[in-house]
Amino acid sequence: PISALLMSVKPLKEMDEKSFERIEISAKRISDIYKDLTYLLLKNSESDKRTAKKMLLNETLKSQIVHLTPLAEKKKITLVEQYDADIYVMIDEESLIRLLNNLLSNAIKYNRIGGKIEVSTTMDTLMIKDSGIGIDQKYQKEIYKRFYRATNESGGFGLGLNIVYKICQFYDIEIEMESEKGKGTVFQLKF
Repeated sequence: PISALLMSVKPLKEMDEKSFERIEISAKRISDIYKDLTYLLLKNSESDKRTAKKMLLNETLKSQIVHLTPLAEKKKITLVEQYDADIYVMIDEESLIRLLNNLLSNAIKYNRIGGKIEVSTTMDTLMIKDSGIGIDQKYQKEIYKRFYRATNESGGFGLGLNIVYKICQFYDIEIEMESEKGKGTVFQLKF
């Protein structure tokens, strides 16, 4: 993201829409990386418990989709949303944002150009399904380890799924993942 920002800022005098979009997407990506690192380094379990409140998952989910839409549009990814049920969860707001942001940004990052992401809620379950590169069976047990990356495709630091896993453990959220290399990945969270 920093390289893209620097390349786009150089010709600032002749700023076109594409350069502006690159700057905006890169700045958002840097912001998300910073928030992930801050969350990992400064997370205090006791304060999280004290700030947990009943939150409407669908509301935060929709706002994270809006936040990540420019990144999806750049890859021409179709986002399909279906909310069959409102899901309320006792969680601190930052943990819910990190949880959703990491799952959604991975679905975009590791998707193919012109791909599809389906997001749905039913009763007590959130599903995020993508048509991306998938995760090879031999790497699937390792994906929640910090700094582990199952692929060299696309940028990443191996932090996102570790954060997702820690949040799920802390708040007793059941996480299931199914993936097939070359066909995509499905994450289901049961609250």
